[in-house]
Amino acid sequence: MADLKNILARLRSQFERGEPVLFTGAGFSLGAKSSTGEDMPTSKTLTEEFWQLAFPSDPLDPSTQLGDAFYAASLRKRSDLSKFVQRRLSVESESLPSFYRRWFSMPWSRCYTLNVDDLELALMSRYQIAKALASVSATSGRNEGATQAANDELLVVHLNGLVGDDLSQLTFSPVDYGDRQSIPDEWIMRALNDILSRPVVFVGTELDEPTLWQYLSYRQQKGGRGTRELRPGSILVSPHINPARELLLKEFHIDWVDMDAQEFADQVLANIGSAADRGHAALRSKRHLDQRTKYPPLVSDLLTRSSSVRTEYLMGQEPQWIDLISGRAIERSCDPDIRTIANDILSGRRPGLPFLLTGTAGTGKSTSLMRLALEVSGKGIATYWVDEKSNFDFNRLRELITDNQDPVAILVDDADLFGRFTSGWARELPQLRPRVLFGCAVRSSKVDGLMDKDTLGGVQPIEIGMPLLENQDIDDLITALDKENRLGILKGAPAEKRRVAFRHQAGRQLLVAMLQATSGMRFSEKAVEEYSQLTGVARFLYGVMCLIHSQRYSLHLEEIIVAVGSGNNETLNILERLVTRGLVTRNDRYSGYASRHRVIAEQVVNSTIFRSEVITIIEGLLTALASSLESNESRTSRKWRRVIRFINHEFILRFLVLEDARRVYQSIEGLLGWDYHFWLQRGSLEVQEGDLELATNYLGQAKSLAPTDRLIQAEWSYLLMKK
Repeated sequence: MADLKNILARLRSQFERGEPVLFTGAGFSLGAKSSTGEDMPTSKTLTEEFWQLAFPSDPLDPSTQLGDAFYAASLRKRSDLSKFVQRRLSVESESLPSFYRRWFSMPWSRCYTLNVDDLELALMSRYQIAKALASVSATSGRNEGATQAANDELLVVHLNGLVGDDLSQLTFSPVDYGDRQSIPDEWIMRALNDILSRPVVFVGTELDEPTLWQYLSYRQQKGGRGTRELRPGSILVSPHINPARELLLKEFHIDWVDMDAQEFADQVLANIGSAADRGHAALRSKRHLDQRTKYPPLVSDLLTRSSSVRTEYLMGQEPQWIDLISGRAIERSCDPDIRTIANDILSGRRPGLPFLLTGTAGTGKSTSLMRLALEVSGKGIATYWVDEKSNFDFNRLRELITDNQDPVAILVDDADLFGRFTSGWARELPQLRPRVLFGCAVRSSKVDGLMDKDTLGGVQPIEIGMPLLENQDIDDLITALDKENRLGILKGAPAEKRRVAFRHQAGRQLLVAMLQATSGMRFSEKAVEEYSQLTGVARFLYGVMCLIHSQRYSLHLEEIIVAVGSGNNETLNILERLVTRGLVTRNDRYSGYASRHRVIAEQVVNSTIFRSEVITIIEGLLTALASSLESNESRTSRKWRRVIRFINHEFILRFLVLEDARRVYQSIEGLLGWDYHFWLQRGSLEVQEGDLELATNYLGQAKSLAPTDRLIQAEWSYLLMKK
């Protein structure tokens, strides 16, 4: 058995960050009573009772399994079985022991259970819990208890169904398991994500259920010699397991604690102390980032939550707030002009006009817009920041302006990501009143159609184009590189030779200068070489990072694991090495991973070598994005924006021929088949390149799910025209 002192210390640390997942089996509910007044049944008891329903005159065959007995009862006495399950597996609340309250008062990130009973709902009616509990049936989608898991609630996911579901939606028999494994399952995928990437406390099980071992097999073994253990340490709480099983669990980085649920609650959870309060606060903070908020974040709040860890901005990573504060990001010669325009707008001298910062990729638009945000916020002006990580209610921006008459700034990076919303904001928000700064950074190639005069209703935006590096910019950049020891082959060169390299070889382009002049290699060649020199999982991982980042998005660790299809320790070590080498960046605040710069990512995804391997990368990425999506997500949420971008049929046809594109859509049908936009894109693929009869079927499904959607109506008209 594991050392209890070490277990407690580790749990305190994990709970403090709100990381652990609770996973319960049948033994967890044995301290409760059912609505019949009997003790909650063990698997053995339930097998006997199912048998008696099916074969009331015959003694139990000792070889009978629980699932077989359930299946027999469902065939022979279906109506009686339904009533029996409802009575026998509903938990009586009044006699519920208080130790369950302690279990559910911990800051769990999520709870999964193999049990069908409604213990947590009974607990909610009996005790006051630290936060509300919301139950969801993974088989029927039925929600019980609190309002929505989007609020500050602990989501309890019943992987095998929840009492009250139809019998066909409960998973007991081998036939049920077979049906569920035949197609991708949203909640099973999420359970896999959590088990692979988070510490788990298993309780009420000896980990002998076939379903659990399917999940655990994905953890796999540590890896070869020299491989660091990066999988989060997990715990099995059980009064007994055999020594062979204990050794096996250690290979999965799972420690056994010889206790039952009540003993563990009294001796371990009771001693977590203030770490639990800090964990609940951490979860609230994380949910604030992951979920839609009323407004985008204030720059002042972003600064307080930003990482102070040194970045590799000068080696081509995208800018972080710390890069500007520390001086790694130089002030450009155009920044005073940007500042002057912003001051004129905020003072009311140039009212009603949006401000655009335009330029080609890698010219420093984001850095200059961030510098402006810091300067405006530093004057005490409410300054809101919008970028790809933003997850707020797009329709509430007007309130930031109309609620008072003080100066306000709303700055949007990568503005084209928000499409028509950006055009609407730029057209309407500055017109609401004076002293409203609405500024956007947008690529030059995206300006027409997004921010032209006609789209903006006659409003003529103030536009500044990011210039090439001027001589003073080059001298300042060389000084910054030298100070940070990032001059590369120019480290020992005379000052004039350094300037020449930046002016001529790098063409005075900021990102190219930081990479090409200091390495001596052509920028495009260096970017593709970094990809081609990787092999196996490392190349696949980096390919996924480049593909997601080429569209200016990032992935969470759980999504990366799903994309790769393996969360073993070796995979985690490979990802960590890519971060250490600077090829992949990790934003600790958002737990987001991406390539170090989207321009580098674009060079990779446009290369011949990437295109030859792209189908498996796209399949993995779409599976990851689709499995993280919830059906109640707003269409303007960050998760939906990513999915919509990557399932777009025109995007997929950029990389794949028709048959491969069909294969990709087929691979995620089980995850997105409920959504009208999925069928719209799948039908549009066939309209553009394929079979019009298939297009009719797919678009017909889209119309049935969303008959008033204008995009579907337009595509249906195009289909009829082609016919």
